[in-house]
Amino acid sequence: MSLPPRQRLPLALLGALLLFVPALAAAAGVRAQPIENHPLAPRPSIGRGWDAVDDVVPFANDHLALRDRAIRLDTWVDEQVFGDNPASGQDADPKVLVGDDGWLFLAEDLTKACRPAETVATALANVDALHDALGRHGKRLVFLIAPDKTTFMDDRLRSSPGLPCARRFKADLWRRLATRPPRGYVDLRRRLDAESSKTGEFLYHRADTHWNDRAAVVATRAVVELIDPGLWTSSTVVRLGDVARTGDLARMLGSRSHEQAPHLGIRRNVTRTVRMIRESKIPDSPEAFEVINEAGPNTPLVPGRAVFLYDSFGAVLYPFLSTYFANIEGTNHLLMPPEATAERIAHGDTVIYEVVERHLIDQLGDSDYWRSVLTDLERRLGAGAMVGGP
Repeated sequence: MSLPPRQRLPLALLGALLLFVPALAAAAGVRAQPIENHPLAPRPSIGRGWDAVDDVVPFANDHLALRDRAIRLDTWVDEQVFGDNPASGQDADPKVLVGDDGWLFLAEDLTKACRPAETVATALANVDALHDALGRHGKRLVFLIAPDKTTFMDDRLRSSPGLPCARRFKADLWRRLATRPPRGYVDLRRRLDAESSKTGEFLYHRADTHWNDRAAVVATRAVVELIDPGLWTSSTVVRLGDVARTGDLARMLGSRSHEQAPHLGIRRNVTRTVRMIRESKIPDSPEAFEVINEAGPNTPLVPGRAVFLYDSFGAVLYPFLSTYFANIEGTNHLLMPPEATAERIAHGDTVIYEVVERHLIDQLGDSDYWRSVLTDLERRLGAGAMVGGP
């Protein structure tokens, strides 16, 4: 496309700004912040040899100073200068997919779904191994998979190159989970389908890849009823209003548009104390958030200590779920080294592991990782590690 001469100079100046301002900002100490649905890529390690070369581009891309502002500027140019939808101006491998009625989807949902079927079997076998290892020491595993938004809102997707392959993989995965589930598994897909059919309400955000409070309440009920069916009877779900929020997918497109989302709560007669735990001496071990509940009359709690390992979907779930346990500590399991995972799991009488569908294989399909976790866990528990041990 040829631009009129009077548009060329402003766009040339804009290009210079995008090229040089981030470098000047970095020199001044400005650091990048996560704006996509994953942590910032780690610095390439020389210890990975030639494999470190593959890590350079993701690191440079994620750590570009003022990247969020550059994306917003690019969005403004798309809309105001060219009159385009900002999503249509993405590269040949877009990160955000635009569906019907303005619904946005994470393209990674589809690209991660086109994988060999045997990787699912490996991941679920590792879940069974963890379940059995805990069971040998009188502990319990509860395992749940949060469905991708592209799975649950499939009817809003538009045709894209990876969609047929992803649909086949997803259908096989959920069929396998329904017919041969791993031990300790909670079928959230079935519960969410039933809630959607019953109420007609949306359970995911329109411009965000995550589920909303309605889905988190459904997931909470599924987990606590598996542990103790009587727990839910002391619960009252209340609507606290609506909140205006900018979804992560909207931010990835540089948009500041807001959507109204339901804000729910679960009312129980408990007094809660929340604190951050930073006691681990293992490098790269993330902090944990501990909740201690004191129950009032006729309000049962799960006794002992629970551990909740979660990703960003579980972060939405944790405020609801944590009200049912006498003591629970929650940690985001993404990027945790094996020894840190084993340390956290060893703390719990009840271990709840949540993972979103697209990260199932990434988080549970690495047999070497889980072999290390289980070996370290057995050492800790076999040595007599008690609840709250090292």
